[in-house]
Amino acid sequence: MIRPTTFGFNAQAAETNIYMHASSLAETAIRDAALEEFDAMVAALRAHDIDVSVWDDVPPKPLPDAVFPNNWLSVWSDGTVFLYPMGPPNRRGERRSEIIKSCLPGVKVVDLSATEEHGGFLEGTGAIVFDHDNKVAYAALSERCDQELLEKHASLLGYRPVVFRTDYKGMPVYHTNVVLAVQPTTAILCAEVIQDSTELRKVRKALSRTHTVVEITTAQLVAFCANVLVVANKRGQHFLVLSQTAYDAFSEQQRTILGKTAQLLPVSIPTIERVGGGSARCMLAEM
Repeated sequence: MIRPTTFGFNAQAAETNIYMHASSLAETAIRDAALEEFDAMVAALRAHDIDVSVWDDVPPKPLPDAVFPNNWLSVWSDGTVFLYPMGPPNRRGERRSEIIKSCLPGVKVVDLSATEEHGGFLEGTGAIVFDHDNKVAYAALSERCDQELLEKHASLLGYRPVVFRTDYKGMPVYHTNVVLAVQPTTAILCAEVIQDSTELRKVRKALSRTHTVVEITTAQLVAFCANVLVVANKRGQHFLVLSQTAYDAFSEQQRTILGKTAQLLPVSIPTIERVGGGSARCMLAEM
């Protein structure tokens, strides 16, 4: 996790992320609120014996979205780390070799970011939702998720790509992990934003083969109900990390289904969500 010491509204990212909102508060007040939320989230994870490695972003160069590290790297059990091409130019400085060298010594780093120079973007586990158990890579196409790059990456990993298009208020949803989440036995899907019936059937079929699917509304999508992640603590217990906003937006029945195999662990991050346009899953780069 990256502590957001230079957090703020990112106008470059907001061009494709309509879930970000500029605030009338002073920059220092926004940053202080984000830091308080971040520190409380880290404390909540550690209180449940979940191992967390925390790094500050790097002032004086502002990195307003650095709190969302899952967009620039993914870590694999064979010792490979992939670095991904990022859309907003002011996010590309988030890729930091010293973090990898410190947290993951001896890994093989595969840098895919060169395609940024000619407009090819694939923003990590924001753009791709991996079903690791069944080797499926789900991807909602957008300016931040190039289909050719996605299919090449999935092929390299030995995953089957399931690609679809979305529309919310006339724009593609900027990241797949706002639309869809895959847990070990459950999945969360906002079907309402997949306009093409054939693509929707394909996604539902792929998910329902192996998962109990919890479908959410667009109102729940905006509440970041799909931006969640299951993590394991040091004792092997599973937790579904989600924001308090998402938790409150789920129905009791949905919470019961999701909580059957993982304890729900809500964290309060309203400033990060509203100003940054991302939620709990985006804040976690799993290792």
